[in-house]
Amino acid sequence: MSSEQPNQNLDQLMQQANIAYSQGRLDVSAKLCDLILESLPRNVPVLVLRGMIGSKLNQVQDAIQFFSRAIAADPRSAAAHLWLSMTFQQDGSLEDALKHAKQSVALNPSDPIAQHHLAQCLIALGDFESALAILHRVLTVAPAVAIVHFSAGMAQKGLRRNEEAIKALRKSATLDPSSVPTFIALRDLLLEEHRLSEAIDQARSVVRLLPSSSEAKLWLVRILLESSRANEAAMVLETIDRESLKSAEAHTLVGSIEQMNGDLDKADAHFRKSIELAPVQGDAYLALVSNRKVKSENHELIQQMELLTGNMGLSSEHLSQLHYALGKANEDIGNYADAMKHFDEANQLAYRIKFGEQAFDRRVDQARLAKIKETYSREFLANHTQLGSTSKVPIFVVGMIRSGTTLIEQILSSHPNVGAAGEQSYWLDNQNVFLSSNGELNSSLLIKFTEKYLKQLRSIDQDSAYIVDKMPMNYEILGLLHVAFPQSKIIHIKRHPVDTCLSIYTTPNRTRMSWANDKANITFNYEQYLSLMNHWREVLPATTLMELNYEDVVTDLESAARQMIAFCNLDWDDACLSPHRNERTVVTPSVWQVRQPVYRTSVARWQKYREHLGPLAHLL
Repeated sequence: MSSEQPNQNLDQLMQQANIAYSQGRLDVSAKLCDLILESLPRNVPVLVLRGMIGSKLNQVQDAIQFFSRAIAADPRSAAAHLWLSMTFQQDGSLEDALKHAKQSVALNPSDPIAQHHLAQCLIALGDFESALAILHRVLTVAPAVAIVHFSAGMAQKGLRRNEEAIKALRKSATLDPSSVPTFIALRDLLLEEHRLSEAIDQARSVVRLLPSSSEAKLWLVRILLESSRANEAAMVLETIDRESLKSAEAHTLVGSIEQMNGDLDKADAHFRKSIELAPVQGDAYLALVSNRKVKSENHELIQQMELLTGNMGLSSEHLSQLHYALGKANEDIGNYADAMKHFDEANQLAYRIKFGEQAFDRRVDQARLAKIKETYSREFLANHTQLGSTSKVPIFVVGMIRSGTTLIEQILSSHPNVGAAGEQSYWLDNQNVFLSSNGELNSSLLIKFTEKYLKQLRSIDQDSAYIVDKMPMNYEILGLLHVAFPQSKIIHIKRHPVDTCLSIYTTPNRTRMSWANDKANITFNYEQYLSLMNHWREVLPATTLMELNYEDVVTDLESAARQMIAFCNLDWDDACLSPHRNERTVVTPSVWQVRQPVYRTSVARWQKYREHLGPLAHLL
């Protein structure tokens, strides 16, 4: 085309180029733009459109060139700066992206799209506070735009304000129920918070939106397993194509199902296959050493793990798992000093992964537990227990984590009339929704939640007269549980304080307990636990709360089992004397131990670490 051709023809070509672009005919649009640029090489709208085409075709360098030419022709083109910024972001050049995003906003400060993009650049660079300030301004003019709420959620997540992040992401999901990234972010955050029932809901939403995605289904399997729902997990696995089940992750998950169901040999084979397929990992190694006791002849496995800790390609999470595995392996063969070194490394990594530089605030924790004591007084319980459910189905087993709740659940659920639901986070997740600011209880809401909880238990066990919920941390909310289910039994298992705290320190856990990775904070929290249990002992009826010592259970199983069965108003059954033969699914870091006859080897375990206890020795 010659430069003498009328502008009208160029306008028509531009119109045709825009139409072709909007219809997705990018090659046609590109040719039309190139035709125009032969005559008008500095035409900014055409250069911008040509860059947009390059960006969509993933021709990043071509796109950058066209946007840069547009800016050279008109440095005040906000659109060119915005598109160049987005292309740099696509290319991973975040500093360049930020520079042009700022220029775009400076040139057109009223454009919410440019402001939102600037916030995204800041999030990518880790400046979450600045991003959030911008997003709050954008939301005042665009309150119903899902992607803005999503970005706000990601900024809150970056600031480790997970509750605010979850609220923002839920708003985004409401506004755009088809957004896969939103449901994935919600799933991952709720899993991080150990709000497993909610995480399962979000994982199912991801599968609904991506029905052919094996990755989405494997995520659902992982969360179901953590929720003690191995049968459901196995059903989901059956819907995954065979090729995807050959992956390292799939072998780890299938091995975990076999492990929970008690087939440790099959579990072993799957974990070893996972390691063969993906040697640089921690998941399968930790599962493998948790499967049974490590022996001195397994030195090659220990050396393999030790070498792997120096691999720069290993993520912090996998490295933490490896150190936990090495700690367990070294303890099994009697190398207690080396074991503690690995446990120290594992805990430092685990804390940084979950909490970054945020410190555990003892004053906040003390105030929270003091409020619980103040609210659930003897008078409050007397005035409100008639408002709860009449169901006797739940049996709550509580205690400090690693105190023996799994053993108690195994004993109880060996009875033919008792089922097991594992650790249900339901009441911990919802503990604050029932009380108003002045302490009034919303009884109708409480009943709705009890009905939903019972339905959740029945989804795990449809037939048993009683079902055990062994969430250890429910000890914090025994007042609420008694109000919700005044006829249910609560069994509190106690264990030697240093054995308990040592086990907490040496066992990986997903829960966001910011005290659980530091010996001094574990000691502090244990003392808070003792104080709170003293309160429950004073205010709960003796017919509701039973307390047992772990050491007494493993020393005289029959006596302890008969006491528990009688307390739960059940007829005696000899099956309760063989909890290791219980074929139900078990979710515990010490799964191999659960499959053995009741043992005493973990009693006074702390003595092996006497020289390495540090602040834990305060509890002796």
